[in-house]
Amino acid sequence: MKHLLLFFTLIVGLNTYARKIEGYIVTKDADTVKCEVVQNFAVISGIDIASFQYGIRVVLEDGKKRNFMPEDIKAFGIYIKKDTLHFVSVRVESPGLFGGRDQRQVFMHIIQRGHIKVYYFIDLMNGPNGAIRTPVYAVQLSYNENAHWLEAKKNDSGRYDFKAFFKSFIPEYSTFFDSMSDKARLDEVLDKIRKFNRAMVK
Repeated sequence: MKHLLLFFTLIVGLNTYARKIEGYIVTKDADTVKCEVVQNFAVISGIDIASFQYGIRVVLEDGKKRNFMPEDIKAFGIYIKKDTLHFVSVRVESPGLFGGRDQRQVFMHIIQRGHIKVYYFIDLMNGPNGAIRTPVYAVQLSYNENAHWLEAKKNDSGRYDFKAFFKSFIPEYSTFFDSMSDKARLDEVLDKIRKFNRAMVK
């Protein structure tokens, strides 16, 4: 609920200061509709991915303005110079603060397609002086399945245990990831996923 309130607080009354970026939305019927995506006025330059994660405001070709939450559409994209940033509506699952599992539906920037899909997300972590913007990654096997935080599982020494993660996430191919070192860093894991996806299409 707090993310929903934050989203609507940001979009109310920002038309004067908003930046409009050419893009598109993908409806639940898989239709692609051209539009302009409104960027939060708080960003002077560049793209703030976090401002799109819980909802977007768009201007359609007929001039009408619409708000879309992750539950409303499949995906959207924006054109930045010669690149296209594509965001997918994803239900992400993570360990709950007090046990169990938490789920939330958000827009995530997809950076790796294939058998294992990789998404980029800016999470707000609690810090001594308030929320800290922390880049995290989520992985998903199928678009109709939950995504999972890639860094979610830690071993007894406090390090991210990527081998244990893949053993539970994709058990039939866990041996593919056994060659990673016990001290594997995130960039090594992302490279391993890219190699895995290439191997799956051969």
